[in-house]
Amino acid sequence: LKGYSGRDTDLGIARRFGDAAAAYSLRDIGAMNGRVVRVRRDTGGGAGDDDEEDFSANQIASGALEDFVGAGNDGFVSIWYDQTGNGNDATQSDDTKEPKIVSSGTIIKNVKGFPALEFAFTPRTDLSIGLLIGNLNSVSAYVVTQKDDGDTNVMAGFTQGVSGDNSRFYLPFYTGGTTPNLGYNDSASKISFGTTLTGTCNLYSAFSGDTNIEAFKNGSSVGTTALVDQAVTATDSKIAQLSNSFYLDGKISEIFITTKKLQNDAAVINNDVINYYNL
Repeated sequence: LKGYSGRDTDLGIARRFGDAAAAYSLRDIGAMNGRVVRVRRDTGGGAGDDDEEDFSANQIASGALEDFVGAGNDGFVSIWYDQTGNGNDATQSDDTKEPKIVSSGTIIKNVKGFPALEFAFTPRTDLSIGLLIGNLNSVSAYVVTQKDDGDTNVMAGFTQGVSGDNSRFYLPFYTGGTTPNLGYNDSASKISFGTTLTGTCNLYSAFSGDTNIEAFKNGSSVGTTALVDQAVTATDSKIAQLSNSFYLDGKISEIFITTKKLQNDAAVINNDVINYYNL
């Protein structure tokens, strides 16, 4: 509550529901006008080559990021800041593996016209996020992503857990063709999101409840599966990569992960994202 205004302040969807593990976006969903991304500019050996700077969502929208990178230059993300306040930033220490955010002086956007990080097969790019969830029986998440390549071996969002101990939580994961899936527990294709055309931007979300976890594509339910009491122990978790074998060739604009059961709030959360990105 702002004492001087006498009205509630919306801190953004990343902080609204509590128990959020991490949230990454190029809009302000919890940063409260703070930094959302750290960018390294590549000037090809010219002035300011490899300089890095933090940017807020407002600075991205205003063109300040493009001004920093410079006309004709590329900008790459070394840190995608966690907007929940938990400090679970997504990072990449290898310059050659950083996703791109500015190409030839212009901000990269998804097909809906919103800023996005661009991940690639060549060179393979990803961000590390570590272990953000503790058990498969209480996790809710969403990803706004766009697959730009027809390759079947595509990781299109983020991963938690591994196949070895059936602690998978992949959102979403392509096991072949044009069908992304929710990877959960003992299967990388536990719930199908249905056929998705290359070059389209979509919201993939999954929300746990008391007895099951329900998956949605652009706000429409695509199925449920029973909750499983399974600890998640793998720490080598990534955005846009899985096991050095599956990479995304496409774009990601927003990710939200929480250890809270938010099935009752699924419609509110989905609608917030759908309305903003015009999905």
